Amino acid sequence: MFQRLQKGSSLNAAENRRALPGNTKNIIFKLCEHSLFSTEDFLDFKDHRAAFEDRCAKILHQFYHQEITSITPREIEKTYRSNMNLNEDDQIVKNIKSAFNFLNKSLKNETPKLRKYAVLRLAFLVNDLKSKYNINNFSLEFGKAYKDFEHCRNLDKQKPIEEQNPQLIEYSNCTRGDSVASQIFIHRFLKKEILKRIPEIKLIDGH
Repeated sequence: MFQRLQKGSSLNAAENRRALPGNTKNIIFKLCEHSLFSTEDFLDFKDHRAAFEDRCAKILHQFYHQEITSITPREIEKTYRSNMNLNEDDQIVKNIKSAFNFLNKSLKNETPKLRKYAVLRLAFLVNDLKSKYNINNFSLEFGKAYKDFEHCRNLDKQKPIEEQNPQLIEYSNCTRGDSVASQIFIHRFLKKEILKRIPEIKLIDGH
């Protein structure tokens, strides 16, 4: 911090959020301690300039809104200020930890090397599926299904452009941006692909 101040480097959004009032920033620190962020080869990015905090903040933001919504710094700051008394016993925090536990169990032996967008989208997808499907019984199958999907996507990329699957091209394009439309496309497409690969997953009664 001292070196950046001396050299005139600006703080990024995640670093700025550390100065916000309330307990949300402390919850974010706690979430970053989850083994998901320390398991070797689980992530394809390092904790450079609060990168893990940024992921957790965006996950908390969308869990709080219970929908895929804008993840601009301004909107995330609103979530921080709306949850200044957030604590580890709140359901939103329990849901995030549950999603992290599921992902860690599902993928820790698959060396997924998740990119930043994938951490957010997978956590949200798992939480969505947990609320409607008997997915808790298929954690390992989930990991294999996701890895198979990524394998098929990589194979498709190696084909001549005119032979590639247009939907997979769109999926790849969407991973490069944070627009709500792009995030929704990834979520819906990935959900369809996971459910297709695990036909044993069924809706919970009442859904």
